[in-house]
Amino acid sequence: MRSWFFCARPDDSRRQPRPSPSVRPVLESLEDRCVPSMNSMTVSNTVDPSPAAVNTIASLPHDQIHALQDQSQLQTASAVFRLEVEQAVLGILQVFAPQVPQVQPEIAALQSAIPAQQATVNTLQNQMNLLNQLDDVQDQSIILSAQIQQATALIPMFLQNGDVQAANTLQSIIAADQAAVQALQPQITAVEIEVSAFV
Repeated sequence: MRSWFFCARPDDSRRQPRPSPSVRPVLESLEDRCVPSMNSMTVSNTVDPSPAAVNTIASLPHDQIHALQDQSQLQTASAVFRLEVEQAVLGILQVFAPQVPQVQPEIAALQSAIPAQQATVNTLQNQMNLLNQLDDVQDQSIILSAQIQQATALIPMFLQNGDVQAANTLQSIIAADQAAVQALQPQITAVEIEVSAFV
């Protein structure tokens, strides 16, 4: 009796994949445009031009994080489906157990298997949450790095036109964005350490 539900496969029509963020292509474009060229940016003396101050990206590539997210999502959906099947079968067998005592071994097996499957689901969901969190902080870092690059490119133009006030304003914005990028570093590092445990 156990074979049919242990061999069950998730119905693809039930899956609801985590939709790809609409900003993902834009972010990947920004990453291609700004991240490799960060080391060559030219800024005024009041702005720290070092890569560490501008580019804080986790060691896992952004596209690899996206691939891991998709894989984790499928694994989680499959594990959740199996858990739901086992729970449903257990409920049915318990209804008929008084009239069909032969199903007691199957009930005992399911009662033993379901907690382990629930633990698997919990682990997979936690892994998926960590990947999503890492993706989010990387997105923030890419956006900030792009803003820094764009603002830095405008400073010489303002100085050439004699608009020192605008140049100083941009320098302040760049410094604030650099500080924000640096503030993301501990988050990226901490999450990536956890992700590395299962990647």
